[in-house]
Amino acid sequence: MTQTLYQSVRQAQLTALSTAYGAAAQIVIGGGTMPTDCDTAFASDSVIVALPMTATTPFGAPTAAKPSVMTAAAITAVNAYSTTTATFFRSYAQANFQSIGLNASIAALAVGQMFIATATTLTGSGTAYLMNPVEQGTVGTSGADLNLNTTAIVAGGPVSITSFTRSY
Repeated sequence: MTQTLYQSVRQAQLTALSTAYGAAAQIVIGGGTMPTDCDTAFASDSVIVALPMTATTPFGAPTAAKPSVMTAAAITAVNAYSTTTATFFRSYAQANFQSIGLNASIAALAVGQMFIATATTLTGSGTAYLMNPVEQGTVGTSGADLNLNTTAIVAGGPVSITSFTRSY
């Protein structure tokens, strides 16, 4: 049996996904083996770069077409932290923020969550944002869940998202 959804339900599903991303979402590009799902932690050394999504609205409105499609707003390129091959992405929505000191101890971090700092280095104290995972998928240069300018990432080199759409 094949299940189908009414068009307005498809659009509502995409709108709900966009709402889950929120206004301060981040896309983290990882290397190595993609975790089983968003509830599974991955090694911190597999993080290649984090790209902030548009601060106000991460996605445009879903189309009325079948399937309904929504496209991410422009995402500014960011320089990579390390040299490796990009294999997956995980998106995060901002849950709350916490001022932390350089030697702060973070307790009760749930599996899959991540802290992202507002600067490349925190000296003494600063602000980090607790990020909750939203979704993850494959990366490539075309035909992937998220398309990049290249998957051969070089430390200090720009990482650009060339295509990020969702359809239902």
